[in-house]
Amino acid sequence: MFHAQPALPSDRSFEQILGHLETNPHVEGLLTIGSRPLSRAGPESDFDLVVVVDDALASLSVALTTIEGRLADLIFVTSGQLERWPEPVGERAWAPARLARWLRGGQIAFDRHGRLADAQRRAQALVLEETSDTHTHYATWFGVNYNLAQNRRMWRSADPTYRLAVELRLLYSLNEVWHAYFRLRDLPQRGEKEQIRYLAEADPAFLHDFQALLGEREADQRLTLYVSVAATALAPAGGLWPEAAGAVLCWPPNRGVGLEPDAPRAAWRMLFEEDAW
Repeated sequence: MFHAQPALPSDRSFEQILGHLETNPHVEGLLTIGSRPLSRAGPESDFDLVVVVDDALASLSVALTTIEGRLADLIFVTSGQLERWPEPVGERAWAPARLARWLRGGQIAFDRHGRLADAQRRAQALVLEETSDTHTHYATWFGVNYNLAQNRRMWRSADPTYRLAVELRLLYSLNEVWHAYFRLRDLPQRGEKEQIRYLAEADPAFLHDFQALLGEREADQRLTLYVSVAATALAPAGGLWPEAAGAVLCWPPNRGVGLEPDAPRAAWRMLFEEDAW
């Protein structure tokens, strides 16, 4: 059995919680991020806090709790990663570009050794964009097309079990298409609200079509709209697979080794030499 942690005292304010964390010897810094540093916090806003910790708490990644009756995200970063930023420090670390975004937009609430301020100065001077590698792009393109092909197959069936299965699969397939739009354009993978604001300015047509898809109640039309938004999302990577086409997904290459763009096609040809038919 898993168990949630005890609730924080309901009568403690956010500032009091910050003060408590400052007294913890394993906490080396606190950085508020999200809507509050931008003065955009509203009644529905949560608290977002980056907590810089020493190696004793290096296993922590994210915590969710409640402060002042609001949800609060606690994101943990080790002091070692902060010192070495923007160099990557292994699998148990945030992507340097994501940490850069938090540093640039965050407000320092506590900084025991000045590491946060130093990293923030470096982040302001060095712009890192969240970009995906070739394998991530290919895997995204493959994944959306794969699920679309399977959804189309099952939707052609008259079996109500198959039809219901597609309805369930669309719950995650639409989310997959939405994030593919941003990943394949190397746009920052920020929260949904920031993504919506971006689309409202940069691509209102895609936002309109996706909203129409979410609101469509007629099942066949919903599948048609799903195909349309998927085609738009995948356009930078080659679009939708032709009918009855084949594609192959390779395992990601070792760290630091780039995937040759034509590697999947070359592997496929090794299996099915065109001259042998």
